[in-house]
Amino acid sequence: MHIDFVYALVVGFVFNVLFHCELCEIVYINTQYFYIQNQSLEVAHARQNNMGTVLVVDDAKFMRAVLTKIIAQTGHEVIAEASNGDEAIQQFQQAKPDLVLMDIVMPPGTKAKDGIEALKHIVLANPTAKIVMVSSYGQQALIAEALKAGAKDFIVKPFQPQKVMEALAKYC
Repeated sequence: MHIDFVYALVVGFVFNVLFHCELCEIVYINTQYFYIQNQSLEVAHARQNNMGTVLVVDDAKFMRAVLTKIIAQTGHEVIAEASNGDEAIQQFQQAKPDLVLMDIVMPPGTKAKDGIEALKHIVLANPTAKIVMVSSYGQQALIAEALKAGAKDFIVKPFQPQKVMEALAKYC
């Protein structure tokens, strides 16, 4: 069954529907709620229109905002943000983005002490994950470690919008 979009309006009825949707995974409608396992309608819509979905991970809110603006200008969609490695792992599992842009140096969490640890956790769970690391100039040792751990590429801060756009074009 092919369904482009799912809209549900239930007024005073209780019903259960379970069906497969090519854009999402399983849609389960019960009473006045519907759930899409692992993906939202916005993600399904972005993927249908060949736009990439991106998870932006940086402890600096300003940097997340700058990246989000560049991503939006290219027609891709930021579907989640995280401010540390632990949040990145959780958001990746929930949102299933096409690409992750992740800072290397972030405050430690319980699962990941930094971006490289988060990268390792994500790649271990999903070996096909596309993660591009974001790092300050002068951290070549950390960049090399990240690439060895499974990062696809890196962008140096302060980044030029063109470099971000090139990464989006290559990996989304």
